[in-house]
Amino acid sequence: MSVDPPAVSPPSRPRRRWLRAVLWSGMVVLLAAAVTVAASWYLGTSRLKQARAEADRLDPGWRWDDIQASRRTIPDDKNSALTVERVAALLPGGWDAPLYNRLTPATEMDIGSPTAEERFQQLAPNEVPDAQILEAFRKVLDLTEDARREAQKLADQPKGRLVLPPDFDYLNGPIPLLSEIRTVARLLGIAAQMRAAEGKYDEAIVLDRCLLHAGGAYGDEPLVICQLVRFAVDDLAVEHLQRVLGQGEASPAELERLQRAYEDRLSEPALLIALRGERAGMDRYDYMLNVPMPGGPPTAVRAVGLPGWNDSNCATVLEQLTQAIEIARKPSSEQRREFAEWSLRIRRMHHSIVRRYLSMHALLVLPAVDKIASTEHRRLATQGCVVLALAAERYRLQHGRWPEQLDDLKPFVRSIPIDPYGQGFKMKRTETGIVFYSVGPDDQDDGGKLGRKNPLQVGVDDGFALWDVDKRRQVVRPVAPAVEPMP
Repeated sequence: MSVDPPAVSPPSRPRRRWLRAVLWSGMVVLLAAAVTVAASWYLGTSRLKQARAEADRLDPGWRWDDIQASRRTIPDDKNSALTVERVAALLPGGWDAPLYNRLTPATEMDIGSPTAEERFQQLAPNEVPDAQILEAFRKVLDLTEDARREAQKLADQPKGRLVLPPDFDYLNGPIPLLSEIRTVARLLGIAAQMRAAEGKYDEAIVLDRCLLHAGGAYGDEPLVICQLVRFAVDDLAVEHLQRVLGQGEASPAELERLQRAYEDRLSEPALLIALRGERAGMDRYDYMLNVPMPGGPPTAVRAVGLPGWNDSNCATVLEQLTQAIEIARKPSSEQRREFAEWSLRIRRMHHSIVRRYLSMHALLVLPAVDKIASTEHRRLATQGCVVLALAAERYRLQHGRWPEQLDDLKPFVRSIPIDPYGQGFKMKRTETGIVFYSVGPDDQDDGGKLGRKNPLQVGVDDGFALWDVDKRRQVVRPVAPAVEPMP
């Protein structure tokens, strides 16, 4: 009897095993992606809720609409923003052209003569502008008579406020008056220098007060760029005041009015205003990313990253800005060390790929905070010195001599200003007058040496100088070019 051989199953096909492996691998990848998306969404939304809850706890009413609703209301006739807008509209085209005309060269071979503005900037504050500079200033003032008349209203308008639309785009603006404020401030500075050159020192002091108030058009505007424009106008007001007081003596009454204006400015928490606005604006922008609004970010921007990515980024910004805001609430003399530690934490975010991904917005926005804080500290130091200098000038007019110590000024100030650099303001008599100064960001006492052309350079202090009366209004005589002897 024959026996059939056992049946042999056909070999499995390698292709089917490969297909199953691919299918299983794809399922694992999809599952991992789903878990990653879910985790990203959950962690992002959870962190954002926590960041907002912490802001609610520390700073009730911190959101954009709440900040706008709580801002002071300013009547139209007291609103410096409206006045600046009117002044800018009254300025004719090319009103500052005379400042850019080349001055008469000293010799026929001199082809590099400066403009009137350039030569003016080369003068020390106690030096009198020459006839060509004053002629250029006079032409500017003749072209701007109507605008200057309107600008004088700023003397009694220290506060201002913009009216932003409800759907204002925080990141893209546009922001009203950005260029107009600086233009009006420049005009007022020229007018102040012309009045000082004419010996009308009280009028020059009033115009410097107008200049300071032109920056006040942005008032408590919760936008970083607005506060930075204010800082720039503050610097311009101090520069022109230095020159006015380098020319002659104003009355005690006008000096006191200007000093009170600077004291009011010192009391404004500009850094806190800017940072609260930055946090509220970024929170508002995150809402616009998730809920499309007219004027909001485009769909392509909203779609960037995994679900929850925008929330994670916004959470990081809110967390860090909330910490920065709490630092800004402290006395200015205590802020620098804590801001340095805060900045170090921000820089450490670069060390991790994951943290960079989850903090992309923060790494774009937050490094600027340290620079804004540094600018604010320098403003406080400079304006603190201005307050002390104006009080010292009033003291000299009353007693016939300079004060011997800062305590002598206590009857002339609301209080001795706080030095943001923590070492206290200093006073020093010099061969030409007196200087008030702070050591500045390098923490080195350079003996009151001021960097007039570059106050940020190393080896100088932040401060304000006054001249003895006989050292003011110095006439600079041009040096005649050397004449080669005939052969």
